[in-house]
Amino acid sequence: MKKRINKLRSLFGKSENQEEAPQEATTPKEITITFDEELNSIFHSFSGLFIGAISNGTDIAAAAMLDRQKLDFSKDSLQVVDQYLLHVFTNRSDYADKELENTILWGGAYTGEVIKRNTDANLFWESYESYMDRNPEYKEKIPHSFTTRTLLSSDNGTAMNMPINKVLRFLSEGEEHSLHYYADNL
Repeated sequence: MKKRINKLRSLFGKSENQEEAPQEATTPKEITITFDEELNSIFHSFSGLFIGAISNGTDIAAAAMLDRQKLDFSKDSLQVVDQYLLHVFTNRSDYADKELENTILWGGAYTGEVIKRNTDANLFWESYESYMDRNPEYKEKIPHSFTTRTLLSSDNGTAMNMPINKVLRFLSEGEEHSLHYYADNL
């Protein structure tokens, strides 16, 4: 089982001893942020793939175990996602890497879209490079990987979080990485 977890981590750019980076970053300097409409549209589409509203010929791991009708972009819907991810975590060796990759990316996109819709902050998806150009002090703490190449940032540059990385953490380490708890405490 540990070998499979390490394979997942290596697949998604996370070593066994790598700690989760801080979920929020603040910076006092005046900044200019360029909103990437295409990137935000892509991640909105990924959330649509996760809830089954659109299809691209592939799917998430154990799709039948996710009650997609309850996914309404509310914070409470993340409890449904937590139950689903617990099933995938428990049986992760049964799924193909592509299904797990879709689960992580699309589930992270859904989680990010839930956070965006349920906060007063104006949040948007931002590339790792763009964020690190403004915040180079976090580059060593947050290495570039599959789960950090796109981050959820505030339009004023004072907050950032990594919902895709959080899904990977759940699938690698278990339910202590609850998405509902994560989103409810931002």
